[in-house]
Amino acid sequence: MALSISGKAAGRPKAQQSKGKAKAATKGQQPSAPTRKKKPPQVAEEPQPTAVSESPGPPAQSCDASESAPPEKGAVTVKFLHYTKPFDVERGRLAMSRLDEEFGIRLAFGENAAITMEDGQGQQVEKSQDGESDWFEGLEANGTYVLQVEEDPAQADRPSKTYEAPSVETCPLKKSAKVADITRELQGMSVDEIREKGDKYKELVEARDLEDTLS
Repeated sequence: MALSISGKAAGRPKAQQSKGKAKAATKGQQPSAPTRKKKPPQVAEEPQPTAVSESPGPPAQSCDASESAPPEKGAVTVKFLHYTKPFDVERGRLAMSRLDEEFGIRLAFGENAAITMEDGQGQQVEKSQDGESDWFEGLEANGTYVLQVEEDPAQADRPSKTYEAPSVETCPLKKSAKVADITRELQGMSVDEIREKGDKYKELVEARDLEDTLS
């Protein structure tokens, strides 16, 4: 049995038919939402260390040589045997020649006598040589020092002279005048004679004691 096709369907071109089917197919579908681009995950930044400003410390103290250096001029006390003498010093220095002039060290103890000096604590004072002069260094103003002398071996071998004191009985002076003369003679003795306490020293002391006893 032959089917009859309507004139509209038979006369529609194939292209229009496929277009209509496509519209019908898309009509029933819901429009899809536009896709959003995903943002990359944010990484938390690590905190940067804060620079700490260093507080300025106390100003550096300058080492002034003048603070530790001895004063320009001063005076010290030197003890030697039974003598106690003041000496001027400059920048803590004292020339040995001045000690020699005052005490007659070279004359009494020889040219090669060993001269040393100690402070109040028994510490030896430093020595130096400046040209032909010898010096004691580092002396403190108003300090007291003890001079020590070791006799030159050649001087020790020198024979000593025997001194004969005048007899007290034959002296025509009065007793008081005799004692004064003996005392002056004792004071005029050299350091060497006093240190050795030889015959002259002993006889003068005995004569003075005798005069004191008889007076």
